[in-house]
Amino acid sequence: MAASRRIRTPTRFFTECPRLIEAMRAGQIECRVYDKDKFHAKAYITHAKLEVIGSQALVGSSNFTSPGLTKNIELNIQVQSAREVAQLQEWFETHWNDASNVTDAVIETISRHTHPYTPFDVYAKALQEFFRGHELTATEWTRPARRCSLGLTAIKRRPTGRS
Repeated sequence: MAASRRIRTPTRFFTECPRLIEAMRAGQIECRVYDKDKFHAKAYITHAKLEVIGSQALVGSSNFTSPGLTKNIELNIQVQSAREVAQLQEWFETHWNDASNVTDAVIETISRHTHPYTPFDVYAKALQEFFRGHELTATEWTRPARRCSLGLTAIKRRPTGRS
């Protein structure tokens, strides 16, 4: 099969997005933005289901991205002390409560960017954007000889060279 005819399968990002959106709508995931000051801190706090294991945290410079976690030179420290993890949790809660809930905006953005548009939808949107600002007025639609129809008439009369 030629490379141009190969069927492309969606990435996990696109196949998992409906589940992510569903979890946000159900309140299982909440998204917030802290916009009171520049916020550059990174703390990853985990709480085990079993009390025996306890909570832990990772504090440092790593962003939660593939390069940030695997390639970049970063500095992080693991926190295992229950008292120190509790202090980090308290710090987190303070900033979380001061942040604005943006879950609905995130759902709308993800939905818009992962919607499975048909080729016709894309074509129609391209035409709409191309002609934006060039819409005909009501009187222009009623004129008997529009430039568009004249151009199409000329194209119809042109010989194609086919028998």
